Amino acid sequence: AYLGRRYGRVESAVALGTVLSVELAVAAGEAAGYTNTAGTERLIRSLARKGVYCRPLGNVLYFMCSPFTPKEECDGLLEKLHEVMNLT
Repeated sequence: AYLGRRYGRVESAVALGTVLSVELAVAAGEAAGYTNTAGTERLIRSLARKGVYCRPLGNVLYFMCSPFTPKEECDGLLEKLHEVMNLT
C-alpha cells in the first residue's frame, strides 16, 4: 500500500510471494477491469525501456520474480518502478 499512499493514481499494491500487483486508479465514472487500461501503456513502455517487463490486465500491472532472484535484483525492479511512477 506504500505505492498507493505515495502515488495518487495507484489504487492498491499487493505482494504475494514473488508476485507484485499494482492496481491503477481509474477516473470517476469509468469502470475498472480488463477493458480499462487507465494509462498502463505509457507505464509499460517506460518500464520496458528500463528493462522491466510486466503483464497488464486492464488497469492492473503484474510483476513476477523467480524465487531464486537475488534480493538486490528485486529491489532494483522496485526502484525502476518508483522512477517511472515519478516521471509519468
